[in-house]
Amino acid sequence: MPPGSAAVSAASFSHPCRCALRSQGGSDSPKPKLVLPTALELGLAWQKLGAGYHRVVIARVLCCLALLGLIGCRAEGRGRGAAAIDPAAYPPCDVPSDPYLPDKTVQGPGAPLWIRRFGCQADDRAMGVVIERDGHVVATGSFAGRVSFGDAPLVSGGTRDAFVARWDEDGKSVWSLRLGGVNSEARGTNLTLGARGELVVAGRFHGVLDATRPQLMSRGLDPFLLMMKQDGTFLWAQRFDRAGTSDQGKVPAAADPFGGVLLPVAPSGPRATDGVVVRVDPSGDLRGQVPLPEGHASSLAVHADRTVLVAGHGGFQAAPTAPAGRGRMRIAPGAGTTVRQLFLAMYDDKARRTWVRTIGDARAKSFGEPLIAVDADGSGYVTFTFQGGVDVGTGLLESGGGFDLLVMKVDRVGRTVWARAFPGPQGNEWVNAIAVDRAGNVVLGGAFERAVDFGGGPIMSTGPVSGFVARLDNLGRHVWSRVFGAQGSSAVVEAVALGSTGNVAVAGAFQGWTDFGGGLVPSSGAWDGFVALLGP
Repeated sequence: MPPGSAAVSAASFSHPCRCALRSQGGSDSPKPKLVLPTALELGLAWQKLGAGYHRVVIARVLCCLALLGLIGCRAEGRGRGAAAIDPAAYPPCDVPSDPYLPDKTVQGPGAPLWIRRFGCQADDRAMGVVIERDGHVVATGSFAGRVSFGDAPLVSGGTRDAFVARWDEDGKSVWSLRLGGVNSEARGTNLTLGARGELVVAGRFHGVLDATRPQLMSRGLDPFLLMMKQDGTFLWAQRFDRAGTSDQGKVPAAADPFGGVLLPVAPSGPRATDGVVVRVDPSGDLRGQVPLPEGHASSLAVHADRTVLVAGHGGFQAAPTAPAGRGRMRIAPGAGTTVRQLFLAMYDDKARRTWVRTIGDARAKSFGEPLIAVDADGSGYVTFTFQGGVDVGTGLLESGGGFDLLVMKVDRVGRTVWARAFPGPQGNEWVNAIAVDRAGNVVLGGAFERAVDFGGGPIMSTGPVSGFVARLDNLGRHVWSRVFGAQGSSAVVEAVALGSTGNVAVAGAFQGWTDFGGGLVPSSGAWDGFVALLGP
């Protein structure tokens, strides 16, 4: 529904084409009482205007018939001739339900297989998603009030609770659980798979995280990290100091091949520039940390050989490179004018930095936080948004005025293999997620204004902001791209995941209505969360 409109239940939702009479009066509107006045008004119009004004009379007839619900909008809120949306397909937001299936058959790559919408009258979002080895889909995010993910409803204990929900390959609910506490707030922001298929959830919370044993407690909006089995059984949980982390940003985490988990923590204090990466062992105990003199890490990825790729940002410029032992480069805060830069770095299995490089100079106005993923060969795939000009080793790339999206591949020594920029003719782009399979095929997710072209022709935003999913091959060439949105509505893709069969899981949020490719789906609250499974 458009911003600012009142939330309604699924049984009485208002479609954009719904007649004004019905949207105000609902099913109790006194239509029979209007039949006689309408007939008298039409007769009076014909008598006064005469046959010479038959077009005006016909227009009045059509208007009155529309108000009576005899033509135009049906009781279910769809215009005649439009693709049918049955209200029974959208049960109340807090009762068990089946997944939404496309109203119409959609052929071609990236077609939707099933869609899960969740939310009631508050802001609800899905922020992280994974596809398990058996094809099941698991997501995390946050909700308030009552909500159902297809099974028994969950009720938040505080102002906002985190959730973890699991569905089978057909979108049928397997289980769901909440994380939170009374007078508390919790958000799940990231989800990854452990070495043995465990679920690793990262997020933030304030107050109590009562579902964990022992309970975690926090005075601020602190990061948390927990691991659970595939059936939702908790294994361990850890809280970390806030340490200057953004209250709204995601908490990145990556699992290593030996059952541990790596988590970057932001620098503490307004003048600190160094970040830290901590490691939690398979039993949930802290097992060391590595300082990041380059700045704060916003994303990291672990290869099977335990090498770690880190991407982040810092408000500094590169000092003259100098040996720092074993040929390593040292990046120090620059004196004088500084520019915002990104950095990429690789660490070996002994936590020793093997290389580091920076992206950005005086031609770059600003960067969004970089995201990184790794393929089976150990090559890294980096994506970020930028404004101004940037050279990543393939020549100068310039934005179209706003923030534009860039994706690049680097080899095991940090050299650029290829880079692709996707300028929008107008408006901004945001990239929120990247996923890479073993062969190096890439999936990106985010949001954009107006239009963006990933190489297959422009895709247009149908509302103020629309979500996107784009799939590229291992050379960065366009395979397919899809837009999520509807006229007058907004949608954002927050996370993507690639399965072994090539299916793509998508998680995010939308407001109003959104077409995922198979028909319109309505929201019940201000923002509703969604999880969708797309074909290869």
